[in-house]
Amino acid sequence: MKKQLFTFVMMLALVIVAGTAMAQTNTTPYIGGTYSYTLSGLKVISDGTATVSYSGLGVTLPTTNPITVTTTTTSITFNLTYTDAATSGILTVTVKDGAGCTNFIERAITVKAKPTLAISILASEDQYCQNKNSSPLTDNQAASVGAPENSFTFTVSPTVTNVTTAYAYDYTITLPNIAAAGLTGYTITHTSGDGSWTESTGAVHGTGTGTGNPIADVFTIKFTTTTGIDPKSITGTLSAASMTVTSGGKTYTGTISTASDVVTVKTMPSIGQFTIE
Repeated sequence: MKKQLFTFVMMLALVIVAGTAMAQTNTTPYIGGTYSYTLSGLKVISDGTATVSYSGLGVTLPTTNPITVTTTTTSITFNLTYTDAATSGILTVTVKDGAGCTNFIERAITVKAKPTLAISILASEDQYCQNKNSSPLTDNQAASVGAPENSFTFTVSPTVTNVTTAYAYDYTITLPNIAAAGLTGYTITHTSGDGSWTESTGAVHGTGTGTGNPIADVFTIKFTTTTGIDPKSITGTLSAASMTVTSGGKTYTGTISTASDVVTVKTMPSIGQFTIE
């Protein structure tokens, strides 16, 4: 048998070099992600090539293909992008010695389902009657005097599916400012959740580890009883939802199942004082 002119040693074939976590690797990529592959242990006697191919559908191969392999090349690294149409298949790299034969190596690829993010908003109230004092009351003073505190919440619940690794999510919540609300002592506070909130822009940025849904973001609105005004509609609205999965580096557009909810702060009558005669 004719002696082969080169050796093809797969000591650490198709090594994972992309960011990974919790057993998620470039052999189990997410749809939409881009993953890096390194093939080591290469040796050719004459300058040759390495050709990357894939048996499944919807995979973008390296821009440079075949890849030049010189007599000093010991490894090659290339990227594959798994589009929304990607299917599981076999990744094959075929190495050709410039003056000799070819050898190849295969690796099974199992494409994971497309990660999804859905968010919704829910108000704790619908028709809100403002608070009033019940005791102690000063003689000849309305129950609304003394700035009773009022509060209600908007809860934003992110739901993440098909993700078992680290990710980050973003969305924007729009809530009326103090001028638009028309309520005395009006404040908005992000009281709980995995996200961090920037009040000036309404942007929320949070992270998750893939072990479950993020903790819901709760926005608490407080104000002091404001009498003699028309009903005030306080509406929370969501927009611009997205999620970036660390493994594969893809940003996915989120869906908003409930985009807004509203709390109507009902009118509280103004009362002055009895006239003492």
